[in-house]
Amino acid sequence: MEPILKQSETVSGLEVLCFPDAEIRKVKGSSPSYAAAGFLSVLYFKDYNRYVLQLNGWRYPLMRRLPVVSDRSGVEEIGSRTYNFPTFNGFRYELKINGYTSAGIENFDAILDYSSNFFSRGEENPMRKIEASPDDKLVRHTQKDTSTMKVLGETYKTVVEKVKVKVETLKSGTININSRKHKLNLNTIKNKNFKKSGQSKLKKSFFESNEQLTKQFWKLRSENINNTLPRSIHDIQKTNNLMAPTFFIPKLEIEEAILNNKDLINRGNYHMWDKSAEHKGFMESLKQGFTGMKDTAKTNLAGMVGQVKDLASDRSRDPRNTDPRNITQNPPTQMKLHDPVEHYSG
Repeated sequence: MEPILKQSETVSGLEVLCFPDAEIRKVKGSSPSYAAAGFLSVLYFKDYNRYVLQLNGWRYPLMRRLPVVSDRSGVEEIGSRTYNFPTFNGFRYELKINGYTSAGIENFDAILDYSSNFFSRGEENPMRKIEASPDDKLVRHTQKDTSTMKVLGETYKTVVEKVKVKVETLKSGTININSRKHKLNLNTIKNKNFKKSGQSKLKKSFFESNEQLTKQFWKLRSENINNTLPRSIHDIQKTNNLMAPTFFIPKLEIEEAILNNKDLINRGNYHMWDKSAEHKGFMESLKQGFTGMKDTAKTNLAGMVGQVKDLASDRSRDPRNTDPRNITQNPPTQMKLHDPVEHYSG
């Protein structure tokens, strides 16, 4: 794994939890459109007071008004647990954690319960529907409306500047018009011996520092007590960079992920799945009701058939019914029409 190096315009996220075997799928209905597998990191960003899930390039900031459903219906695979997260256009993210420890998954549920509208075993905290997350002061700025002529004018100026740069580059061999560097000549470049003049820009100390950071990262990850001991959310929040490794994420990327989920909340159309705990429980109850009615009908019908068979068997064994002398053949009964006078008399 590459070391997590600090760069300019990055924000630090502390890995408070890690699951080495996890899978993520983007699903609509039953058809996945995206899938990835790897380490699942639960990062805490102090700058935004927010927890963010990360698996490879997938990041999902947790928010208290967004529902998260744990699939604990009894049909999940042994040693794995599945969570569903809403996203845009009726899709959902299906996160599956494999081979977890009981302490690790308990701490993960505690983070979800604190940071989202978490459904566990069909239970819901109704206050989370209106409870806002801690303020991170992030707001999406909309672009100001400008006139068509102004937009065209700015575009024209940009194109002219690019043309000037290209022309100057062809003339002088340098991109910067005001550069004092020696102008390059094509013959000079062609005859230059790069093997003799070339110098390595990477020093040995760079690789040694890189290796040291990698070892420290893995050491902190393996010794993180949040992965092995059950802890309260308040204890998890006290985790520091001496207890767990730190990721440095580009600031624009993490802020865009947070703003996307804020947009999802503002739209309010994240009724994403038919697998929600309430719907699933209702459908299961309905199914059990119909099954019970069907079984009852089958039992009653079988009992009626049995009674008819027993009655026929008893009748066949009765000597009065088998003696020819007791069998009389009555002429077929004919329907007699009543006389109108007799019918209406009295």
